[in-house]
Amino acid sequence: MSETDHLPFLHDGRLADLASAPLPAWLWANDATRILWANAVGAATFGAPAVAALTERRFDLTHPAAQQVARLAGSLPERAPRPNQRGRA
Repeated sequence: MSETDHLPFLHDGRLADLASAPLPAWLWANDATRILWANAVGAATFGAPAVAALTERRFDLTHPAAQQVARLAGSLPERAPRPNQRGRA
């Protein structure tokens, strides 16, 4: 993965706003085994030198962060509408 492969995620305004945020932000895979996108602070939180390095990492489900994500993912509806699609027929 190159240093710019995560950039397409920035077309989603919900992530674009977090890209330069001072707090860590991540977009995890549904199975909680990998991070699909992170901001620089989020990558540094996991000790990764860059976002690309973090997105290459695989998490065992015994990792505390992966456990938390799996727990949260299990509580979400199967197919939640995107915020900008609510109320549309």
